[in-house]
Amino acid sequence: MLSWVVLRARCRNCKKPISARYVVVEILTGLLFLACYQRFGVEWPLVPALVLVCFLVPLTFIDAAQWILPFELTIPGIVCGFALSFYGGLEG
Repeated sequence: MLSWVVLRARCRNCKKPISARYVVVEILTGLLFLACYQRFGVEWPLVPALVLVCFLVPLTFIDAAQWILPFELTIPGIVCGFALSFYGGLEG
């Protein structure tokens, strides 16, 4: 985020503009991580919550822009969700 501001939203090499969307995604992800930490603390339920955030934030923005949910995120998300469901889920 800092480099986006310092470089005035332009690529260092080619000088093409960089969308503010990337900064929004970074800030949103950080805020959701903070919310998860505040909700669960440093306990086991924090892990599946952070994994869920890591999948849902990019899926939300990709779906909003392109109306697709790419297999590169959905399949690993399903596998992670299934695996984490055996360890207590988001109880806490």
